Amino acid sequence: MKPRWLNRRLIARACIFLLLGAIINVAVAWGLVFSIREVGDPTDHTEAIIAFDDEGWVAHFWALDRYTEFGLELFDCVWMNKTINRAYFDGKPDPSSVLPSWGDLGPPSEEFVSSGIERRDRMVAAWGWPFQSLYCVADLDVGAESITHYKYALRAGDIGDNPSQPRLLPLRPIPHRFALNAIISASALLTCATLVNVVKRALRLRRGHCPHCNYDLQGNTSGICPECGHD
Repeated sequence: MKPRWLNRRLIARACIFLLLGAIINVAVAWGLVFSIREVGDPTDHTEAIIAFDDEGWVAHFWALDRYTEFGLELFDCVWMNKTINRAYFDGKPDPSSVLPSWGDLGPPSEEFVSSGIERRDRMVAAWGWPFQSLYCVADLDVGAESITHYKYALRAGDIGDNPSQPRLLPLRPIPHRFALNAIISASALLTCATLVNVVKRALRLRRGHCPHCNYDLQGNTSGICPECGHD
């Protein structure tokens, strides 16, 4: 049976590595924010009707574009109070088919539909690797060409020194993805630390030293280190 102090030590060591894994997770996500400058064409484009009149004219609708790059998953959502022919939506997939389970996205609220506001835009960006695990939300006011409101983010300057395009560092975790990234990073750190320890012990034994404390055991015939007491 292992002594209690050893169990506590293993638990403490596991907690330290998990904490380091979480820190690495945040560092990687923020590093990706600085590395990606442009996003290509959307991976998925979807649109859906909210309401239409008796003559087939759409009064309210919303669209959702999904973009994917290395370390980035971006959703661009547009809510519209605008009259448009219903035939325009024929064959277009519904946004719910790509709607994430996280993030503040979904069909427009009744408040927006009845507000008379023509358009509202919201972008949700998740960053990280191997899983995108931290996200932020940015809103654009009606008629604005720049981000006017954001949440779950820290502003870290501007993209290309353009004040209309702030560089946002995500703060809100996606729990299951964040946990997986932290475990993966912690496992990688633990593997590296174990390999370093194995190599260090082998070099000490080769020099005739104690593998635990590096005490010189040359000439010692007891098989026990007089310095630390290990075999």
